Amino acid sequence: SFLIFIPIHELIHALFFPENLLSKNVFFGFTFKGFAPFVAYIGEMKWNTFIKVLLAPFIIITLLGFLYLIIFGRNELIEHIIVFNALGACADCLGVFLILRQVPHYAIVKNKKIRTYCKNK
Repeated sequence: SFLIFIPIHELIHALFFPENLLSKNVFFGFTFKGFAPFVAYIGEMKWNTFIKVLLAPFIIITLLGFLYLIIFGRNELIEHIIVFNALGACADCLGVFLILRQVPHYAIVKNKKIRTYCKNK
């Protein structure tokens, strides 16, 4: 399940970046400290775009997974993917929570390595 959903999860993040996958500002990587793959966009994003990027994999994989289960019935692999994606998206949900609480709606958000910064327009 992990090998299936992790690349898809990260690819979905990248699809919602301002310049999509075609940008030289999009980087795929792996952190050995956290033992986790990641995708990063080093350009600037609007506040609401950053929230969309963070939530997109959770919403898409979960909704498509549940839709698949509704249409085709029980499937252990799909159930595992939904659960593991939800667990993996916890960090994304925490990021959304922190952005909603700490960053003004009019701010521009920018990633630098694994840190996220904001600046006022």
